[in-house]
Amino acid sequence: MSLIDSIHASLGSMGFLQLALAFGALLAYSLALSAAFVATVRAGAVGVALVGAIGFAAATPQWVDGVVLMALAIAGCGAFAGAAWLLSQGLGVGGTRGSFAAQTGQRDLALPARRVPRRPATIAIRSS
Repeated sequence: MSLIDSIHASLGSMGFLQLALAFGALLAYSLALSAAFVATVRAGAVGVALVGAIGFAAATPQWVDGVVLMALAIAGCGAFAGAAWLLSQGLGVGGTRGSFAAQTGQRDLALPARRVPRRPATIAIRSS
């Protein structure tokens, strides 16, 4: 039996635990690739992805098949992210960063501070 046949047999016998671990690992890996979150969230996502991938490989009947499947899935996610980046660079939208207001030159849409009307100062005139 070749490696591909062994992987195909592993895919057919996957249970809920294996599917949940694989889904969690790939979801966390996708969050780790995203620039939408701060570095601490992405670092946590890397940890969750690593634990999920190790758990998936351990839960498969032959751990080598689990490692190969996770490697192929992660390579597929990386290839998709790379293709999306190349497409955005080709269309010229890859270099925009910052808030929408900063990109478009619009003013902040927050309401102005309420101004309290000032009373005129009373002037005391001394008579000499």
